[in-house]
Amino acid sequence: RAMARHPLGRIEIASDERAKQTFELLDEAFPKTSFVVAAATVSRAVALWNDVYRVVTDKPGLAVPHRHFAAGRWLVGTYSKIDPSMFAPDAVLILPDAEDSTGIRFIEWVARMGFPRCYAFVRPGRKHDRRVQLRLEQLAGPLIHRSARPRVPVKAIIMPLPIGAIARQSGNALERKREWYWRNAARNEYIANVAMSIAEDRRDDLRQMGLAEAIATPSENHAPSIAVIVESPEHGREMAAWLPGWPLLMAYSKADVAAGGEAEQSTPALAIVTSSYAAMFGVTANVIIRGTGTAWPLRIKRFPPERRRGTPTEILVIDFQDGFHAGAGHDAGLRRTDYLRRGYRVVEPDPRP
Repeated sequence: RAMARHPLGRIEIASDERAKQTFELLDEAFPKTSFVVAAATVSRAVALWNDVYRVVTDKPGLAVPHRHFAAGRWLVGTYSKIDPSMFAPDAVLILPDAEDSTGIRFIEWVARMGFPRCYAFVRPGRKHDRRVQLRLEQLAGPLIHRSARPRVPVKAIIMPLPIGAIARQSGNALERKREWYWRNAARNEYIANVAMSIAEDRRDDLRQMGLAEAIATPSENHAPSIAVIVESPEHGREMAAWLPGWPLLMAYSKADVAAGGEAEQSTPALAIVTSSYAAMFGVTANVIIRGTGTAWPLRIKRFPPERRRGTPTEILVIDFQDGFHAGAGHDAGLRRTDYLRRGYRVVEPDPRP
């Protein structure tokens, strides 16, 4: 239905097996239409020909260097060997590897062929730089079909961290982590203060931090659930000293519960969570305070969740612009880049003194 409505479009395809199913679906849904499947390399064109051959009713044609089969309704080949004499004027162009179809020569070939309809298969969740994104839109237009439910949008708030500088640069990576993040009392105290201000709805404190607009006033049915992500159990124990009563969830504790047949369905409303736990079991909080530091990408299982009835309209990820050391500041910049690459909306709060 999406292809019938749109002459151009990108279609999310989660796997090669799903691509074969889509070829079969198109063959059945449009029995009088001709299709051209263009690849960038010979090996990929041959693999695609085998996939198409298994699922369509007529034997597809092949157009690659040194090998050529006459085409029926389907033609598969490399773009350099496909010419207008091989397909009908109203043939539909399929680009099964959209990311490999953004080169200048490929785009020039598509423009020269003049296909009336063109569709590109893209992988869900994959982010591209701005140039590749623009070329994909030039080739195949907007996204017209998703392979899964849309995800809950995420807003990443990068907060300033008003603590003193750390001058030391010696030691190995573990010692630097402990000094910069795990045992940095001033940093842990500030992160805990942010968490407590949200949990207790301290509007004056939230206003001073610039979070009053992002954190809505809780109601009886919509109180915020908060997870403070730490990097390790050692870091978690340090953070727990500033957040008394907040349980510390670690990967092995969840495994022990699951082994006993009493696995939890969701994390507590207020919790400290190690990064390994989040990666293995996920986090159901709608406010995630990332206290890990470091330059590593955010790893949470099935995050962001699919948009369903009962899921939050937006998830907040609160991170910190570590300015107490040049190395920590570099790590914070890499985290910010990762948020942008994932498509999160990155904002900076507006503190009100």
